[in-house]
Amino acid sequence: MKRAILLSILVVVFLSKATAQFTLSGELRPRLELRHGYGKLPTEDSLTAAFVNQRSRLNMLYENEHFNTFISFQDVRTWGGKGMFEIEPGMGIHQAYAEIFFLNSFSVKAGRQELRYNNQRLFGVNNWNQAGRTHDAAVLKFEKEGWKVHTGGAFNQTDARTFGTEYLGKEYKSLNFLWVDKKIGNFNISALAVVDGYQGKGADTTTQFRSTFGGVLSWKPGSSVIELHGYKQGGKTAEGREIDAWYASLAGRFKPAEKLNLNIGAEIFSGNNKTRDEAKLKAFNPMYGANHAFNGHLDYFTNIPAHTKEGGLVNPYINLVYNLKETINLKADYHYFALQNKLVDENNHVIDRYLGSEIDLSLQYFISKQADVQFGYSTMFATKSMEFLKGGSYKEPIHWGWVMLTVKPVFFTTRN
Repeated sequence: MKRAILLSILVVVFLSKATAQFTLSGELRPRLELRHGYGKLPTEDSLTAAFVNQRSRLNMLYENEHFNTFISFQDVRTWGGKGMFEIEPGMGIHQAYAEIFFLNSFSVKAGRQELRYNNQRLFGVNNWNQAGRTHDAAVLKFEKEGWKVHTGGAFNQTDARTFGTEYLGKEYKSLNFLWVDKKIGNFNISALAVVDGYQGKGADTTTQFRSTFGGVLSWKPGSSVIELHGYKQGGKTAEGREIDAWYASLAGRFKPAEKLNLNIGAEIFSGNNKTRDEAKLKAFNPMYGANHAFNGHLDYFTNIPAHTKEGGLVNPYINLVYNLKETINLKADYHYFALQNKLVDENNHVIDRYLGSEIDLSLQYFISKQADVQFGYSTMFATKSMEFLKGGSYKEPIHWGWVMLTVKPVFFTTRN
C-alpha cells in the first residue's frame, strides 16, 4: 500500500508539470473525550469513560481543464486499540473519485465521494465522526447562470456476485436523487427528491423503496438569512411498513454585533401517536444528514425514529458564536428537546413530552491557517421521559468534555 501511494504521488507530480495542478495535503485529528452520559443517560454505578481516537488522512488532488481526480487515504483508530508489535493493515479509502467536465456547463463525478446539499440536514458529511460519511455514487451536474442541477445514483453490493443481486450490507441497496437550486435576487430556492431502496432481511429479501421530497426557501435581507425547510416522506421501510412522515424547520442567522453571530430556529420531526394503533410509520428519518450539528453535541438523537421510540422530536435551539479575536471563537448552544407526538409507558399512561435541555460550549483557537485546537463541554438536564427513551437515570449528572487538535498540512502544491 505504501509503495502504491508513493508511486501515485510521483506519477501525478510528473504529469502536473504541464497545465495541470497537483496538491498533496493531509489531516491529523486526535481527540480526547471524557464521557459520562454521552448518547445515553448514566446510572448510579456508571464510571466516566476516557479515550483518545484519531483520524489520519492523506489527500491527493489533481486538476486540469478536462477533469479532476481526488483520492483521500484514511486511517481511524483508538489509541491503544492495537498492541505495539501487532501488524494492522488499517489504511482505507475515504474518497476516490474523478470528475469529468464537458459541454462547458456539465460534469460527471463518479466514485467514492461526499454528498452535501443545502444545510446538510438530509445529505451531510458527518465531519464530527472520525470516519466521516461517503457514498459510492455517480453524479451528473449542470451549473450555469445561477442554476444548479445535480442528479445521482448508487447501487450497492457486498461483493462481485456471479448470480443475483442480494445485498448483505447494512446500508441502502440503491439511491437516486435530484437536486435543483436557483438564486433569484435575495431569494434562493432549492428542491430535493430522494428515492432510496433497502432490502428486507430474512426470508423476505424484497427491496422496499422510501421517497423523500421537499426543499428549502432562503431569504437574505442584508447580512441576515432566513430559511424555511420542509420535506414529506413516504414509501416503505425495509420491513415493508408504510411510511407517512414529514419534517419542517424555520431558522434565522443574524449578526447583532460586529463580533457576534446569532442562530435561532426550531425543527419538527413528525412522530407516531402511541395512544392509537397506527400501522404506518409517521416518524421522519433525516436519512444521511449531519445530526451532531443539529440535534445537540451529546448525540442523543442520531436516529430519530429509534431514539424517540417513533414519537418524533421538537427541537428549538439558540446558537451564539463570539469572535473574541481573530484567532479565538467562543460558541454556546442551547437545545430544548420534546416529543412531537404522544408516547405511553408500561402502564399505558401518556408520558410528559418534555425530554430535557442541553447546553453545548466550545472554544476554538487557531494556531495557524492549517492548525487549530478546540475545547468542548456539554451537559443535559434530562427528565423522566428521557429516561423512558434512553434508559439510565435522569437524576444522574451528565458531563461530556473533549479536546481536539486538527492539523491540515499542505505538503506540496503546484498552485501559484
